[in-house]
Amino acid sequence: MDGVRSKEEAVVSGVPQGTVLGPLLFLLYINDMPNHVHSKTHCHLFADDTLLYRVVETISDQIQLQQDLRRLKEWDANRAMVFNPSKCYIMSINKGKTLNPHFYELCGVMLNSADHEKYL
Repeated sequence: MDGVRSKEEAVVSGVPQGTVLGPLLFLLYINDMPNHVHSKTHCHLFADDTLLYRVVETISDQIQLQQDLRRLKEWDANRAMVFNPSKCYIMSINKGKTLNPHFYELCGVMLNSADHEKYL
């Protein structure tokens, strides 16, 4: 700016903010995330939001969902990214019989429950 240049810095991770290309680069960077969860666990991506869900009928389903959360934690660590568990919630939707409550954790933090959440 005004004939002055800042020094060059290597960018080891991240996407430039406020660019047209930024969102596309970010989506390309995270596009393989759904490949790291069990085939019966659904992973939907929208911008920088992720929805992970699974039909839970047995304790094995609950255990598998927790394993999927652990796999995603490994996924983010390998990409120098960090999930924010304070923005993650558990929401159970059921009709009829329910299993005993199961507590899920992400990044060593127990996830809070919610009875509603905005879905983009």
